[in-house]
Amino acid sequence: MRLKSFRVKFIVYIIPLILFVSLSFLGFFINRSSHLIEHGLEELGSSLVRDLSYSARLAIASEDEVLIMPFLQGIFKQEDIILVVLYNQDGNIIISQKKTEIEERMPKEVMEELSKNGDIVKRFGLTQEGKEIYDFFALVSISGELVPIAQMEEEKIGGFVRVSLSLEEVAVQNRQMFFIGLAITILLILLGLVISIFLAKRMGEPIDQLTKGAEIIGGGNLNYRIKIKTGDEIEELADSFNQMAENLEHFKLVIEESKANLEIKVEVRTKELRELTETLEEQVKERTKTLRERVNELERFHKLTIGRELRMIELKKEIKNNKKRN
Repeated sequence: MRLKSFRVKFIVYIIPLILFVSLSFLGFFINRSSHLIEHGLEELGSSLVRDLSYSARLAIASEDEVLIMPFLQGIFKQEDIILVVLYNQDGNIIISQKKTEIEERMPKEVMEELSKNGDIVKRFGLTQEGKEIYDFFALVSISGELVPIAQMEEEKIGGFVRVSLSLEEVAVQNRQMFFIGLAITILLILLGLVISIFLAKRMGEPIDQLTKGAEIIGGGNLNYRIKIKTGDEIEELADSFNQMAENLEHFKLVIEESKANLEIKVEVRTKELRELTETLEEQVKERTKTLRERVNELERFHKLTIGRELRMIELKKEIKNNKKRN
């Protein structure tokens, strides 16, 4: 019963560790996957808006939207793209293509930020339906170069471009990654349970052998030896039991030998006492016989003495009577 308790306790103690490791892996996997997806989306949006900014310089300079339409349509055909807009330097729309209802006007704060540093501006937003999007804004210079405004003249600012990506696919991919991570986590938990059960069994078998050996040795079989080769404290404990059994066996032999010697000595002493007793009994019998004979002699002598005295008394009486008659 104690052995089963040990195995159960081992499994119960190891389960929280398995859950902690598995859930940590799940969290890391989901976070890492989400980061990679968002990073890939960010790279895609930045690349598209940068290419669109470079390609739009001729269309803005000539104010001929036909020059940019093929490239713009090529971008718009991509699945995640829901809005592509080309603005002039005042923020007014030159060309716009969209797949859903969304605010197309150029935000003033974005224009100001682009005018300050000329770098790509990224921000999250919502469609009119409340769906999340990722907006990318870029400055279009007449030279086609994205440089800070402090390094260019005012007339080189040609306009702005905007590319909006839907985050629905990102949400779908995140859900897919979540379920994949969850499946892997469940497999890790099951694998951890199998390994913990296997380890509990492997650790329990030597303890089972040790318990069985201790019971056999405790039952009096001192010749039994516990054979455990685990290379750890359990093997040392088994060796200690074996050494204890060997010592007990040695002490048992010594005690049995001492007992045998003592029995021999007792037997010899008993024999001596018996012989002495028999000798004393013979002597007592002889003394008793001698005393009885002497008593008999004394009794005969006593009777004889008493008879003589009685005879003397009678003779004296006769003599006395004779004297009276004479």
